[in-house]
Amino acid sequence: MLDRERLTSHIKKPELLLKMRMLIDKAEIALNKHVVVDTDFIDPFERKTAMAIFNGIHNLGYLEAGGPEFAERKYFLLFPDYMVQMDFIEYTSYLEISGDINSLNHRDFLGSLMSMGIKRGKIGDIFIGEKSAIVSLKKEIGDYLLMNIQKVGNVNVKCSLISIDKVVFKEQAYERKDLFIASERLDVMLGAAFNLSRNESQAKIEAGDIKINWESVEKSSYKLEPGDMISARGLGRALYETRNGLSKKGRLNIALKIYK
Repeated sequence: MLDRERLTSHIKKPELLLKMRMLIDKAEIALNKHVVVDTDFIDPFERKTAMAIFNGIHNLGYLEAGGPEFAERKYFLLFPDYMVQMDFIEYTSYLEISGDINSLNHRDFLGSLMSMGIKRGKIGDIFIGEKSAIVSLKKEIGDYLLMNIQKVGNVNVKCSLISIDKVVFKEQAYERKDLFIASERLDVMLGAAFNLSRNESQAKIEAGDIKINWESVEKSSYKLEPGDMISARGLGRALYETRNGLSKKGRLNIALKIYK
C-alpha cells in the first residue's frame, strides 16, 4: 500500500490533492497487477506535481504521451519500471474536424466537445489550421465524437479519425500586442491583455478565475515574468512574451501574445 499522506503532504489545494491521489491509485494498480495504466490528460503544472510524486514511488516507471513534445496537455503511462523497454500501446486518437472554420477559435472547439458531456481529462490539445482542426483525445471517446459532432458553433463540420503520421501540428493562432504598462502586477497585466478595468481584473482574480502557468493565483499584486502564461476563465489565454525596457516616463514596454 502506497503512503498517500507522505506523497501528497506538500499539496494544500483540495482539487489538486484529489487529482494527485487518483494518480497514486493508478500507480498502485500498475505496480500490484504488473500492467500499464494510462491516466487522463492533465496540464503542465499538474504533470510537474505528479512527476515529483512518481519519483518518490519505488519501482514505478512512467512516460508522457498524448501529442507532440511541445503539447501542453498530456497524459501518463504508468508501469513497473522493469517494463520500461517495452513497446507501449497508444491510447491517443486524433480527430480531424474540417469545414469552413475560419471564424472559429479554440474556445469554440473546446465548448462543442464539452457540451457533449465529454470530461476535460479526455481531451488533449486542439491544433487549429486553415481548413481543419486536430484534436488529440483518449482513444475510448474517438468513435463517439466521430459519430456525433456535426457542428462547431454555427458551422457545419465533417469529422474523421486520422493516424499520427498524417497529423500536422500547428501553434494556436494569436494576436501580438506591444504596449506600455505601469507594472508587472497581475491585475495590470490582465487588464492590458483582455481590455479590463483595474476593478474588473481584481474581481476576476479574487474569484479564482485566473491561473499563471496553470496554477491558480488569487493575489492581484502577483508579479509576472516573461514566459508566464495567463489563463483567464471565460476570456482566454495570454503569454507574457518579452520585457523590452522602459520608456522615458518609466513605463514598461512589453509584448503579449493573445491566443485566439
